[in-house]
Amino acid sequence: MATTADITVHVQTDALLSVLLTGRYRLIGDENCGVGIECLDCFDGGRPLGYYDSGLGPYSDPQVVNVDTIPALLAVATDHETTAHGPEGDSVDIPGVPDSIPRGRVIELVQSLGLDPRELVSFEIKGRSIEAVVYALNEQGGRYFEGDGPRAEIAKHRISIPITDASPSEES
Repeated sequence: MATTADITVHVQTDALLSVLLTGRYRLIGDENCGVGIECLDCFDGGRPLGYYDSGLGPYSDPQVVNVDTIPALLAVATDHETTAHGPEGDSVDIPGVPDSIPRGRVIELVQSLGLDPRELVSFEIKGRSIEAVVYALNEQGGRYFEGDGPRAEIAKHRISIPITDASPSEES
């Protein structure tokens, strides 16, 4: 059976891999056997965003974040993604569109679709559908894991709810 620590490390590693697969980031090694992560869209003369020290000393540039583990490089990339490439950097003000929405309203929307907000992984409203990913639950209501050992992953269901032009009375 996988321990919480095993699952956390596995999830962090999967998240790091998904960041690397975007094509925006890459891991780089150096002559000191350290590993850095850099953003290809914000190339800074080869200076990494974050650096994992293999024991021979941290990166000497004060603008580089030194970390203790390779999965911790994920936090550096995530922070960079949010500040340099995230919605705040690309956001524009549109009259009538709020700056934020209360969490309670989002929970009401999710519940109105018959979903449990505590089991929601992601939620997206597209042009013709509402897409949601939720954790799969076992018969006792607990999260279901696929696989055994440290590679066990929390199982998920992908849900697509079509948006139609029918009025609520026509759907019954």
